[in-house]
Amino acid sequence: MNRLTLNPMIKMILIGLILLSGGCASTSPYHQGGEGLGGYTDKAGDTPGSFQVDYVAEGRTLAFAKYAAYYRAAELTYETGFRYFIPLNAYDLTKKGKVWGDPKDKLNGDVPGVRIVIQCYNQKPAKPSYDAYQYLNTAKLPGSELIYSVAQRKGDQSAQPTNIK
Repeated sequence: MNRLTLNPMIKMILIGLILLSGGCASTSPYHQGGEGLGGYTDKAGDTPGSFQVDYVAEGRTLAFAKYAAYYRAAELTYETGFRYFIPLNAYDLTKKGKVWGDPKDKLNGDVPGVRIVIQCYNQKPAKPSYDAYQYLNTAKLPGSELIYSVAQRKGDQSAQPTNIK
């Protein structure tokens, strides 16, 4: 019998394509938003250090959307070089009986969404605030059991979380 043998390079390419296609099939529950996919979006506000964070939790609960929005707020605070943030406003963006994104989607039912507007600070403000470092060092990545700490993000590795009072 004559066995079909594949060139090792072709074998590697096929294995890579199989792995890549498997990775595309599963989307993490916490991710950057895209067309009709849910996830987070953010944009800078009118004043320095202010941001708007939206999280649409397609296939999840409103509680998940809130948790993910606050998690993204902590990430955004850290990523933009700030340490603390205060939520100024929060809005329920839940769409009742229809979906966000592409109207050709055949999904029905409520799609939870949350918007929070935050103000970031370098120094701890007098008002109650969230310490982004503490938040990221202790909160689980939304939808998983993993903590993605400041040290893992290659940030200020000498920073120690402080208690918020």
